[in-house]
Amino acid sequence: MNVLYLITCSPFQRTEPYLDFELAEKGDAILFLQCGVNILKNPGDTLKNLVEKGVKIYAGGECLRARAIKTDDKNFEIVDYDGIADLILKYKQTVVC
Repeated sequence: MNVLYLITCSPFQRTEPYLDFELAEKGDAILFLQCGVNILKNPGDTLKNLVEKGVKIYAGGECLRARAIKTDDKNFEIVDYDGIADLILKYKQTVVC
């Protein structure tokens, strides 16, 4: 496993963290936390394109619930706090955006 990108900003507040989508490669992962989960309200083809590229997508379950975001999108996996810790330990490098 290579790089885990932690996206914590809403795409409606700042777009810079979302430039990391272009940097993510096969074997990398993106974890949406805090306001970053807002992208899941209307992801368009963004997540699908990343999955096709070989990037794993995760979202914090508590963050989704706190923002009342319900989705049945199969392009990402919902993780709890233990899952978040496991991901951080699993990847060689973590980049917080």
